[in-house]
Amino acid sequence: MDLTRQHGILPQKDMDDLETTIIGVGGIGSWLALALGKMGLPSFRIYDADIVEAPNIPTQAFRLEDEGKGKVQAMQEILIAFTGCSITAIPEHFAGQERLKGIVICAVDKMDTRIDIWQKFVRFNPMISLYVEARMGAEELRVYSLKPTDPDLVHRYEGNLYPSSEAFQAPCTEKSIAYTVFTSAGIISREVKAHLTGEPVAFENILGLKSRVWVVQ
Repeated sequence: MDLTRQHGILPQKDMDDLETTIIGVGGIGSWLALALGKMGLPSFRIYDADIVEAPNIPTQAFRLEDEGKGKVQAMQEILIAFTGCSITAIPEHFAGQERLKGIVICAVDKMDTRIDIWQKFVRFNPMISLYVEARMGAEELRVYSLKPTDPDLVHRYEGNLYPSSEAFQAPCTEKSIAYTVFTSAGIISREVKAHLTGEPVAFENILGLKSRVWVVQ
């Protein structure tokens, strides 16, 4: 791709040899993968064992014809067509199949899964330069971004982890809408850009789209 119009914002040299892994390519992860590919990230790995179902299509980056395909297979096809980047698609839930390194983005559905990935594979892993974890529901979203070897940030992040049993359960007709996942993917992409260019990375972004309140710290 010709990235001339963004060179002054994100130089291509900042992305050379970059290793990026996205765990979960559903509502947030699918749009994020497309955004990062459009930004010029040369390659990344995606993990997800799920199949594209009809209710996924309005809020995820999949095409109508992708229904019934594995999410990572469909996402690989879309990314190659739209960006030409190199994608390694693993149709499995992440369970330590490889040592995570570089930039790691966790966009899974359940809090228990987030806790498991964090405790077993991310916490104090010196090979991970940036860990991003995203959550959303209806018109609200949260994004956490941190270096997982920083004790202070680890402590702050772990204060925002709780079991799935304590998470808010939205009604099935109020779980997601396109503009929330677009916004979440955009915020994550901006924090990735900040990390790559040496700018400060916000530890926490909390945004209520209905209330129009955005807290960044």
